[in-house]
Amino acid sequence: MVKLIRETGSEIVINLGQAFLNMSILEACLETGAVYIDTAIHEEPDKVCENPPWYANYEWKRKDRCAEKGLTAILGAGFDPGVVNAYCALAVKRYFDRIDTIDILDVNAGSHGKYFATNFDPEINFREFIKVWTWIDRQWKEYPTHSVKRVYDFPVVGPCPVYLNGHDELHSLSKNIDADSIRFWMGFGDHYINVFTVLRTLGFLSHLPVTLSTGQEVVPLKVVKALLPDPQTLAPGYTGKTCIGNFVKGQKDGKAREVFIYQVSDHKKCYEEV
Repeated sequence: MVKLIRETGSEIVINLGQAFLNMSILEACLETGAVYIDTAIHEEPDKVCENPPWYANYEWKRKDRCAEKGLTAILGAGFDPGVVNAYCALAVKRYFDRIDTIDILDVNAGSHGKYFATNFDPEINFREFIKVWTWIDRQWKEYPTHSVKRVYDFPVVGPCPVYLNGHDELHSLSKNIDADSIRFWMGFGDHYINVFTVLRTLGFLSHLPVTLSTGQEVVPLKVVKALLPDPQTLAPGYTGKTCIGNFVKGQKDGKAREVFIYQVSDHKKCYEEV
């Protein structure tokens, strides 16, 4: 990676690879001085849902070195994490004097037309759902996966079920935003929950290798990934809309206030545009 950066004269590296690669790429940027940008938190293949805050396990340990070298490293520059973090900052600066709760809501009300598929790397996707770390009453709390469900009436897409979930942005927002509770909710339909539950119950979502009768070792989660549709093939046939936003509760000028800062996208229109 260091050789590639130097040979191409790259001044900025945008890391869109698997989360397992983040620290190797960041180290290469530290050595070469290239600006680093990624879209998701680092993970180690043999460690799933580590203790929070996740950024403290890897990224923040390199913060001083980045400062010493004058290196800019932008973490989580996607929508969630990314844009939703900016929504939190906007809420602090413009709409609230005090924030009680921030609920980040992510619902995909579209359809890809497949029996079952994930919208990004299945291996990373399923690893998110081992357990739920969330920030409540200014402390980390753990919940079983898909154990807390609510129904929100979203702009444009209407009522959708969402489940309390762990997610990258909670681990930086809990440090940088003064709020009592910050939670992340993701939308899942009954079909997704049913298929996920069967896969997990049978052990197909395990990241640990198993030995077949032939003596060959395989990782069940990698087998599932190989069998599912490649996420990048879904976009051409995707229809419907998404809604992602922050539902913020707090006070402004001594009065209670609730604000929903959100964005709605249409799958087909986005695909045609890009």
